[in-house]
Amino acid sequence: MNHDPFFTDAQTPMNLPVAGIAAMVILMIAIAAAGCTDATARTPEAADVPAVKPAPVPAAVTQIKTTAPVPSTPACANPPLNPWWGVPESYVSAVFGGVKTSPASGTLVSKADLYGTPTHTWEEYATVAQIQDLPRGTGITRNEISREDYNGKPAVHERITSTLHLDGTPPEHDTVSTTDIFYDEFHAILSEHTRSVSGTGATTENDGPPDSRAGKPDCSGRIFVPMFTYVGTESLTVPAGTFPDARKYTLDIADDPMFGKSAMSTHWYAPGVPAELKRIIEGREKGVLMTRELTGWGGTMK
Repeated sequence: MNHDPFFTDAQTPMNLPVAGIAAMVILMIAIAAAGCTDATARTPEAADVPAVKPAPVPAAVTQIKTTAPVPSTPACANPPLNPWWGVPESYVSAVFGGVKTSPASGTLVSKADLYGTPTHTWEEYATVAQIQDLPRGTGITRNEISREDYNGKPAVHERITSTLHLDGTPPEHDTVSTTDIFYDEFHAILSEHTRSVSGTGATTENDGPPDSRAGKPDCSGRIFVPMFTYVGTESLTVPAGTFPDARKYTLDIADDPMFGKSAMSTHWYAPGVPAELKRIIEGREKGVLMTRELTGWGGTMK
């Protein structure tokens, strides 16, 4: 019996149709693209949130400080919020963007600290995805953010476009998927729709449910909880260029049905670069599940 949560007894990795395999890989890419390895995209009720294991703080390490406002934990993320990550625009990150001084190795930082409040409108990644016992998937993922109206109210529109090729399959099975997500002013999902089209013209469409938190601020405080561990600075080359002062962070994820029990994501950022340079997601039971590397970014949010 296959106990992987992706598969039923009748759908083992070896007998799934290509379309089913592609759908799984696309789902994993979309989740990572939406920044959901440390928390789910639509901020479900607390009981539904995958457990996250903050790394222990070494006795000699001082946690990074942030300038005003300094939220307590738990704290509410009140508007105006950054359209990319839902971080309050008034929050000043101590590690994002142009900060030149690296934190001490072992320092813990929060999602708000790490992601900051970028102002670009698009970013693009070369992606490699591997689910155990399934063909490797490769492609390009592009995220675009804009401010638009949704049902007559101001909203943030995120579009994630992914191309996918599975090793060992003919080009006509290549898939292009587009996910459109609309967020309200509290960064809660109002609607989510994914459309995937293969080279043969086969089309699948799926809708995600709206966030039960819509219209309310996220008061879980988790966006401010220190959970990413700073490892150090190293030179990193990705398609977008070589960054000699890339900063490396790790995050432990526990009991996530997508990535397996006890997974780790590794993230690289560089001062002055608004987008993540590279991310690797590793399942300790499944090996490397996904790697994405920055190919470019641009635009200015209006």
